[in-house]
Amino acid sequence: MASLAESGQQTPIVVVLSPDHHDRYLVIDGHKRIAALQQLGRDTVEAVVWPMGEAEALLLDRSLRFSEHETALEQGWLLAEMEQRFGYSLDELARRFDRSVSWVSRRLALVELLPEAIQQQVREGKISAHVAMKYLVPAARINPEDCLRMAAALIQHHCDTRQAGQLYAAWRAGSAVIRQRLLDEPATDVPEIARAEKAEPYRQRILELFSVCKENLVRVHEELTAEGAALSYPALTAFCRKQGIGQAPVVVAGQYHFEPGEEMQHDTSPHEVTLAGKKRKVQTASGVLCYSRMLFFQCYPTFQRFDCKVFLTDAVRYFGGASERVMIDNTHIVVLRGTGREMVPVPEMAAFGERFGFRFVAHAIGNANRSARVERPFWFIENNFLVGRTFNSWEDLNRQAREWCDKVNSTYKKHIRAVPRELFAVERLRLKPLPAWIPEVYRLHQRMVDIEGYVALHTNRYSVPVDWIGRRVEVRETKDKIEIQRDARNLVTHTRIADAENRRIMLAQHRPPRGQGIQRPDPHPEENTILEAAPEMAGYVAALKQRGHKTPTLALRQLLRLVREYPREPLLAAVREAARYGLYDLDRLERMILRRVVRDYFLLDDGSHDD
Repeated sequence: MASLAESGQQTPIVVVLSPDHHDRYLVIDGHKRIAALQQLGRDTVEAVVWPMGEAEALLLDRSLRFSEHETALEQGWLLAEMEQRFGYSLDELARRFDRSVSWVSRRLALVELLPEAIQQQVREGKISAHVAMKYLVPAARINPEDCLRMAAALIQHHCDTRQAGQLYAAWRAGSAVIRQRLLDEPATDVPEIARAEKAEPYRQRILELFSVCKENLVRVHEELTAEGAALSYPALTAFCRKQGIGQAPVVVAGQYHFEPGEEMQHDTSPHEVTLAGKKRKVQTASGVLCYSRMLFFQCYPTFQRFDCKVFLTDAVRYFGGASERVMIDNTHIVVLRGTGREMVPVPEMAAFGERFGFRFVAHAIGNANRSARVERPFWFIENNFLVGRTFNSWEDLNRQAREWCDKVNSTYKKHIRAVPRELFAVERLRLKPLPAWIPEVYRLHQRMVDIEGYVALHTNRYSVPVDWIGRRVEVRETKDKIEIQRDARNLVTHTRIADAENRRIMLAQHRPPRGQGIQRPDPHPEENTILEAAPEMAGYVAALKQRGHKTPTLALRQLLRLVREYPREPLLAAVREAARYGLYDLDRLERMILRRVVRDYFLLDDGSHDD
């Protein structure tokens, strides 16, 4: 009030239009300022009108309020108002508040089930909200009067959470007489109720059967029952849990501390998305800076070494620098041999890391906690980003993924109590700067142009000029382009299709004029080579093109291989015999050649003479 009297109103209140009276407003935020201005005798107040309904305004106001910490009761009142007045379900409230359904249910029970007297004690701080929700709410469901008496006992003896839990457990497990005695004469240290274990007399037999039945408790129980033991299966399993029979020892996970710029964790996970109207599996590659929790991910049809280098290049560009090391999970894409600390990366990947100044390291097999920074976001991606979203193409999918990363990295995270992008402002200064020039990631393929003027790559076919038919070309595949090069002066560039779709891509300049079609070269390049090596086979080659069972191109390539691999005389003799009988099965022709090679070039001892 003093600041209002001295400086006037500095921050406007927030209001929305009343749904019942269009000339009136409902106050969303600013009730205290209105009360203070009324005490000062002011009759006007500055306000901002939000163009939305009351329910949406209440939720937005809560999301924008960072200064005041809401108590569990205040949260419960707001949730009850949203549930009762506006008809929100528990699931909808959980989604709106970015909490679990259990979190919403506990706070609603705090204000709906507890008597008003206990709520007042929670407001005054005599009973913690945690104790009220965990112990008093269940007691109120069973017996409201006992709940009031339990609350009075907790206040009288100043019980902490552990003591309150002991009192509630004893009350819950006791009979009506024991409950009455506990609440009449409560003690700060409530003794635990010791009950005899029904399975204790059979302990030694259980241990023997547990080994014989190969740790199958169902079979252990069947054998005990057959021997006359009066023991239920739940009692057996409870006894085994308490005694540690068949239970793996609990191992403390601990925590890992990372300095700014020290490590980025990288991993992949399969997810199902709706792409171009069809559901399909994709590989989601993710990278997380361990200090700031900055997240970057992209999706790919498959994830091979080429895709790994493409992703890591995009990741360091997104972060504006590289960390000292990149943690992986012993994937064969990076690992040459060894695991964990003994891991040796593939030289190609080691050289790729040196380009940006980082090195690859791997965690021990089975130690998933070591890569928890990157494992946790996969659940968030599947249950947040992918839910309800559809994508037109791979470009659209990865563009939306990048935009979602920008949004998530600018959002407050309660588990780290900070905004990742704010922490990244510190970490970015410790990242290794990017090189002045980043070469494009690519992989090379050797291909032969087919008879239709296409080059096949990952089931897709890319067009080239017609005069390239039968020529060997080099294909350079990058993230976005396919470059087909015949020689230093002849290059064709296509837009890369990320998925194997069995598509044909024809560039306009490669399309022949209407009515002409593709002018196939005649003779074939293989035919010229065959006739140069063996002119005597001209008649057989011409007949093979007309009467062969295979396409002329494949048949001529197979015949050229025979010409190059076998001696001339057996080859020509076999071809003459095949032409005389009209045989154009080249596999059979090859067997005929081999019989002549064996007869003419290998002299075998038939045992007709003595040495």
